[in-house]
Amino acid sequence: MTALSRLQLRHTIGALQLKVDPDALEDWGEAGLGEDLFALADTHGQCRWYVDLGGVDDLPGRVLAELLHLDEKLRRTGGRLSLRNLSPLLYDLFHICRLTGVLDRELSTNQEAAVFLR
Repeated sequence: MTALSRLQLRHTIGALQLKVDPDALEDWGEAGLGEDLFALADTHGQCRWYVDLGGVDDLPGRVLAELLHLDEKLRRTGGRLSLRNLSPLLYDLFHICRLTGVLDRELSTNQEAAVFLR
């Protein structure tokens, strides 16, 4: 079983949607999720990636760093990383780290962001 099996993935034309299980973040490094996402970017790097962080209130520093590196990799190949369903607490974390202008992101109060993986 790959680390990606801990995420819900849905591929549509020009987009890749990923739903992150909050429990998967606890062992992100040990499970190899970051490495698997980078490998997936090799084949789907031209897509826009929508990462749903609904239910996630805390983001370990290593996960944040890997998301930033993933966004860099996607941009080099014509893709883009977009974070969806951020809790207000998580949005504040991005704001404090001065990343609100770097990554696309939407608060969970945005109704448009709530329509993930129906």
